[in-house]
Amino acid sequence: QFAGRPCPACVYHAREAARRRQFREYVRHALSTATGILIGANVLVFVAMVFRGVSPLDPTVDQILRWGANFGPYTLDHQWWRLLTCMFLHIGIVHLLLNMWALLNVGPLAEAVYGRANFVAIYFLCGLSGSIASLLWNPTVTSAGASGAIFGIIGALIATLYFDKVRIPRHVSRPILSSLVASAISVLLYGYFKTGIDNGAHVGGLVSGLIVGTVIGRHLEHTQQA
Repeated sequence: QFAGRPCPACVYHAREAARRRQFREYVRHALSTATGILIGANVLVFVAMVFRGVSPLDPTVDQILRWGANFGPYTLDHQWWRLLTCMFLHIGIVHLLLNMWALLNVGPLAEAVYGRANFVAIYFLCGLSGSIASLLWNPTVTSAGASGAIFGIIGALIATLYFDKVRIPRHVSRPILSSLVASAISVLLYGYFKTGIDNGAHVGGLVSGLIVGTVIGRHLEHTQQA
């Protein structure tokens, strides 16, 4: 007690401990879902690359290309599989961690709203759209990463929450929607001013996600899980 009231420090530490427990439970749940499988696949590919001699911090263009990065002269020369394989490649561990952190944040919500099968379909459809957009945006640049697919998930959620198709209470959906929009805008602006960022994949994934989220959202119903 502190002057007849609970000790402020004790209350603070109790709240922090509760937040940490909540976060651990969230991560544990997320990793047991399709989101966790996708994160695991990306991490496994990265580990395999490192074990085969690829630098974990600054891989070369040749190394990324050998593992299936998207590159116009190769992709357009009947190597269309690069549109898919590039989604599981990352150019260094920082790139991987940033993308996986973003996926960990939006993936479980998207799974709850759309269902596991629809979530996976949206992920791959938007990832491929991002790869194609990247190819059209700048075909001579080597690109890789899951950001196109992740932006697609963000776009789909923005469209669905904006049109309120799952009837999530507005006091719950409004801050989530604001956060998603702010995140998308900030990353796009950063990619615009920062060289080496594949904004083509970001824009392609986001636009396709907005379209898919609007279409699928029309057929969603309220569920306790969502």
